[in-house]
Amino acid sequence: MVRSAQDEEEGNTHNWGPESAWSIATLSASLSWLESYLTDSTPDVLSVLNISMRRSLIYPYLRLYSLSQMCLNDVVCVLGNGKSAILKCLLSARECFRKVSE
Repeated sequence: MVRSAQDEEEGNTHNWGPESAWSIATLSASLSWLESYLTDSTPDVLSVLNISMRRSLIYPYLRLYSLSQMCLNDVVCVLGNGKSAILKCLLSARECFRKVSE
């Protein structure tokens, strides 16, 4: 979900648009298909990366490999910054969903 939120944020130049919630839900396989990435109780990181890159090149309006790579680098930075950065990203996506439901 962090990957899809970063993709949407980067694609919209850090502004949430009217279709941002749809894009986040579509790009995140765990939201759109309730996909689980656990194999023997451990997350399969390579599988997550492959699926997220594929979905970012299939569904959004901007289907650019360079943008997908940039978003993947952003995710690495967010994950590297720790729990507070991850929480900030997820709360930002939550706010986007909240605005849509109003």
